[in-house]
Amino acid sequence: MKNIYVLLFFTYSTFLYSQNDTIKKDSIILKEVILISESKIKLKQDKGKYIANVINTDFQRTQNTWEGLKLIPMLRVNDNEGLKVKFKNAIVEINGNQIQLSGFELESYLKSLDPKTIKRIEILSNPNASYGSEIEAVINILLSQNSNNYRLASNVTNGTRKKYFNSSNINLNYNLEKLKLYSSYSFNYNQKVNESEIISQTGNNPFLKFDYNENTYQKNHQYYVNLNYEINKNNAIDITTTSSFHESSGNGLGENTNFRRVLETNSNNKKIQLAEIYNYSFNDSTFLKIGAYQVFNTTESSNFATTNTTSIENQKVVSKIPLIVGFGDFSKSTKIGEITIGTRLNFTSINKDNFSIDSNLENNNPYNYNEKIISTYFNNSLIITEKASLSLGLRLESSFINYKFSDTNNIILLEDNLNYSNLLYNINYMYSSEKEWHHAIAFRKQIQRPNYSYLNPFLNLNSDITYFSGDTKIQPSKLFSFNYEVLKKNWSLYIQTGMINDFISTFTDQVDNKIVETYKNFDTVLLSGFGFEYNPTLIKKIWYSRINFDFTYFKIKDKNYPNIKESSPNTTIEVSNIFKIKNYQLNLKYNLTPTYRDGLYKHFQTQRLDFTISKKINNNLSLFIYAYDILKTNINWEETTLTNYFYSSKNYNDQRTFGLSLRWNITGKAYTKNEIEKIEDNTIDRL
Repeated sequence: MKNIYVLLFFTYSTFLYSQNDTIKKDSIILKEVILISESKIKLKQDKGKYIANVINTDFQRTQNTWEGLKLIPMLRVNDNEGLKVKFKNAIVEINGNQIQLSGFELESYLKSLDPKTIKRIEILSNPNASYGSEIEAVINILLSQNSNNYRLASNVTNGTRKKYFNSSNINLNYNLEKLKLYSSYSFNYNQKVNESEIISQTGNNPFLKFDYNENTYQKNHQYYVNLNYEINKNNAIDITTTSSFHESSGNGLGENTNFRRVLETNSNNKKIQLAEIYNYSFNDSTFLKIGAYQVFNTTESSNFATTNTTSIENQKVVSKIPLIVGFGDFSKSTKIGEITIGTRLNFTSINKDNFSIDSNLENNNPYNYNEKIISTYFNNSLIITEKASLSLGLRLESSFINYKFSDTNNIILLEDNLNYSNLLYNINYMYSSEKEWHHAIAFRKQIQRPNYSYLNPFLNLNSDITYFSGDTKIQPSKLFSFNYEVLKKNWSLYIQTGMINDFISTFTDQVDNKIVETYKNFDTVLLSGFGFEYNPTLIKKIWYSRINFDFTYFKIKDKNYPNIKESSPNTTIEVSNIFKIKNYQLNLKYNLTPTYRDGLYKHFQTQRLDFTISKKINNNLSLFIYAYDILKTNINWEETTLTNYFYSSKNYNDQRTFGLSLRWNITGKAYTKNEIEKIEDNTIDRL
């Protein structure tokens, strides 16, 4: 009940004070230009995307860019869960260049970015045809690149969950007239203690119930260098390299009076990404962009488990996944709008050695997967009127796949060739009414490709008593969707509906009396969702609030699983408040997700309350004190919904966190403060 009272207090306070807020913003209006004296973050609609200018806003007062993104409208940023634009998974670009990082690596990288080096954030909730078809949304982070300027900054974070952890980074931003350099290094040391209650039942076996506790240790080094050289006013080269080195180890113990299982895991991962992009400007209306990406990912992991001291399992997996991408874009502004024509070539290869060790004999189950993707696309962005624009896109993608898997002694051999093509489209119409309502309507067909590293049928030790196995004949998902968005001042509303054929998901199943988390296709999924944001200023320059409400519903249909239970809606309520008094700032955030079923799992209620207190000590030094999941209610509890077996995991993933962070930076004497950018009068006031 205490948590519900907290939610009601935040919600009631937000609506109560918003009704009495009659103070107008201090602004100067000159030829449809507004200069805002407050540090609120604003959104601007522009050619199919939303722009948040963050210079001199609360964004630049946060610990790091990851924390700053939590203040951006439309974004859903949750630790350990990635980034979303509303409920769409999002990729991240830096200065328009995609970084091939995900999960922990992406979060770690964004935490290394000094928010004071960020110029603006661009959000594409409906990416055009020049983006890969599997991309649902894009967050583009643009760095400030003022000439004759350097900024050196460091950030040190210390804290404790059940055990101590540390995160440190240093970054350098150095810009000359033609040369721009951004580099960063970060180090993370993490210790976690995960506590679970496990219940399972397979076949005619009795129910098995036990407690499972797992200790994990992680170390991560990450480097990032971006170099932009302007040869002349028409030619520029952009080179980026990202490297990460991650090692982890863990030990788990599951037991009851009649059962004891010990699990040990160790892994090492090395990832190197290179990107080279050449931009050429023929004139003010014609541009050419040519580039390439190379990603080299190597992982070696070993798993060892004993059950009741008699059953012993010993595994080792060595994985090498290179990804090579080349692309070319040609764009030209014409009387019928801006036209972009491009092509993209992807080459992906997976080479995995799956070793199982029995009585000191090592058996290998090798798996090899190769895919070539050829894409061509056409996009036309047309300005219809001063307040309306239309984007039309077509994309043709063809894939050529071959794979081979053999089990121990080559008893079973899986080998096949898969070739397929898809014609995709994207229609996005944005317009503003005279009363400053901002609308966006989009129709889209896209495909979502599988996670390459999951395409492996080898039974891999996962956690507690579960295994993981992929499906080699998995097909990309085909998504047909309709989206509508409307924004005005402190309000925004979105609606989405659609259908997915060959839906891809992980799913817990029973295989030979084992609980196996599989990765596979399902026939059809119907989806719908809507939500809103409300962002009032409750007390001018002191108290800002934000309420998010999201509703999603998925209905799964699959002929192989006729007994899947009916889904139920998934709703999420999130309330954020910012209080600013002199050099102090308090950020308070509460999140509630009630129990729901998505057709595959039943997910039980989760809650979370976080706060951060920051103090600007001087122009170069800031202090942050934070506490996450204060009430210790963010419990990951889910169970299967099928009737022929049962598996339930109630897990607390060591989320409660207390700590402090120091951020220090120095700026070159030649540095000139950014001038306040001119912002057109179609901006939308946001938190």
